[in-house]
Amino acid sequence: LGTDSLHLPSPEEFLPLCAAGLTACRSLLYGGGIDAVPALLATYLPTLETMARYAPIQHKTAADLASQTYLMATIIADHDGHLDHMEAYSKAARKYAQIAHDPNLEVSALCRLAVKYDYQRRDWLALQTYQEALALPAIQTVSPLLQGRLLAGLAGTYAYCYQKENALN
Repeated sequence: LGTDSLHLPSPEEFLPLCAAGLTACRSLLYGGGIDAVPALLATYLPTLETMARYAPIQHKTAADLASQTYLMATIIADHDGHLDHMEAYSKAARKYAQIAHDPNLEVSALCRLAVKYDYQRRDWLALQTYQEALALPAIQTVSPLLQGRLLAGLAGTYAYCYQKENALN
């Protein structure tokens, strides 16, 4: 497949449509249509990833949407019990959140990864992951709700790791 056959839609057209599509996927995800979501996400993701890497102006927007897409994929992987996919998707979501310079998405990705480790009873790895999120330079700019989610996960994981004082703090 040569570069001549590579045809991307214009970012000005594609990104708003993709954002609307992701909103629809979110509604399906939480409204009982979870089975339809993976195929829809798969239609957006390759183009978003390419735009995140190569679109000169819109790469941050494309990366933001790619990160959101991967975060939705973690929810589906969790639902289906595919923990290996959950880990890969969480790491990809974080990568694209970093490209987008979006600390909310990066913390969300790290929380999803910590949850995956928690499912596997890998408490110390979950603890390290929550601590990594808490140590991000932009943690103070993360939404209060997401900070609360992070701290709740951290407290529970401290308890699992028999660190009562840290859990209580």
